[in-house]
Amino acid sequence: MKTVVQGGGLAVTGEADLLDGGEVLVEDGLITAVGPPGSFTSGPGDKVVDATGCLVVPGLVNTHQHDWYLLGKGLGGGMILEQWIRDCLFPLKANLTLDDLRVASELACLDMIRGGTTTSVNHAVITTTAAEEEAILQPVADSGMRQFFAKAVRPDDVPSDYAGARATHERWNGEAGGRIEIGFVLEATSHWVAAGTSTEEMVV
Repeated sequence: MKTVVQGGGLAVTGEADLLDGGEVLVEDGLITAVGPPGSFTSGPGDKVVDATGCLVVPGLVNTHQHDWYLLGKGLGGGMILEQWIRDCLFPLKANLTLDDLRVASELACLDMIRGGTTTSVNHAVITTTAAEEEAILQPVADSGMRQFFAKAVRPDDVPSDYAGARATHERWNGEAGGRIEIGFVLEATSHWVAAGTSTEEMVV
């Protein structure tokens, strides 16, 4: 099945050129061609999208996202970073349920898709269990988005040879047709080291 985006939209090509009234051809989920009006015909079963008055661009990439932070919008106004982490961020996480994480992931996906973002890096920040990762990543798989899930590695993981991180990678990396990828993040800045989320040895 193919999709033809037509109707006079302003298409932005991969070379960042603007094609007024351009058409875009999508086949099996991939953009395969961009051309002037009338370039692509549609047949039975094909989808035609009317882009009149729209800007047609490839999906945008959000390179730094914390999905569950959406649930804390508006908290901690006027606080310095260290105070916000101690008095807002950690207490918020301590009270999150699996349903909260699932809803936050769904909201984050919907919010990004609405703005044209189709790929994100989700920096987890928090330690995550297998159940929490299921709650976070299944909505991403269901949404059709791509996500690089950056799992936080903590000092407690070191004695077990990062067993939790390895298990996450084995379970999720390449899921949803390759749309989900797993990486690891170490908090290396001074305020995180002071909070006990990493050590000097881990940073070095």
